[in-house]
Amino acid sequence: MIVFGAMSIGVHLFPDVVFTEGDSIHLRIAAVNEWKMRQRTETLPKVALFGTSRMMHIPANGFAHAAGLNPEDVINFSRPSADFFFINGLVRKNPAFFENMDAVLIDILPYQVMVNANFSEGGPYFHRLGSFRQKMSMKNYFDRATGLLDPVIPAWSRSQAPPEWLQGFGRISASDDEILDALKEYDVTEVKNRARLADRISGAAKRDSLVNLMTYLYFPETNTSPVQIEALRELRDLLPERCKIVLVWMPTSPEAEELVNRRPRFTDSKKAMETILEGFDEPDYTQIKFVTPEEFGIDESHFAPDGFHFKPIHNPLIGKLLGELYNELQEKWGR
Repeated sequence: MIVFGAMSIGVHLFPDVVFTEGDSIHLRIAAVNEWKMRQRTETLPKVALFGTSRMMHIPANGFAHAAGLNPEDVINFSRPSADFFFINGLVRKNPAFFENMDAVLIDILPYQVMVNANFSEGGPYFHRLGSFRQKMSMKNYFDRATGLLDPVIPAWSRSQAPPEWLQGFGRISASDDEILDALKEYDVTEVKNRARLADRISGAAKRDSLVNLMTYLYFPETNTSPVQIEALRELRDLLPERCKIVLVWMPTSPEAEELVNRRPRFTDSKKAMETILEGFDEPDYTQIKFVTPEEFGIDESHFAPDGFHFKPIHNPLIGKLLGELYNELQEKWGR
């Protein structure tokens, strides 16, 4: 009994040791974002960019200028493979940081509402960060029953920020060198990840272009995740009442757009997400769509070879356009 009690206390205080996630670039950049957040104490931002890797390199200053905001009003929390569950967890753990928030802009893709290679209901990452409400929305009954342990053994969840006296033992703190290492290795790691993925997916995708490969990633088989949908819905309750949730359909290259419209798997994946988002209405949720990139002066030359990311030289332009669209929303909201 004494041994069991000691183990329970240990697990409760240091869940990272038991429920490890692996050292993926996604989680490393997420840790960097949270570290940056906790270092910022003087002013709280008014707008947060929660993008995928497509928004990671958009300059927050350029967006702020186009939106009529001060540079310190905008913070970029984008990371590769970001999803609603990740965003929900970050806001839930750090409510004070978001108390001055006017809007969060989320770069959306169909994989974010699906069970996919980067998100598994019931996996270690989910159990360590999921709320009780999210665990009760899991499809699998066994996983849902396991989630009932959350109120009994809080170590199953890092849904709240740890006590200050414990933070020094966790992965929150990082030196400047560690932050730079995490960011500078991103491009190399992404290439390796794509190569590994190419070995796992269908033969057709192996033979086709990088555009095809990325489309397989972003438009997976339609297998919706109630957890992800619930995470987006719950976000409304976690943010201040005045805060708007802006869902952004970022532009894609003509080749990528044609592929999505031509292949039933990709078309079905996109339609599934559009149908889900119909349940998230104004005034709390708003969608921005770059329906025709050409209208904004964006063409094939602005995109990286994968058809979804932008060439580094064009990231400032994308940030400027996004800021201008957000400025129009502010006028609509009377701000």
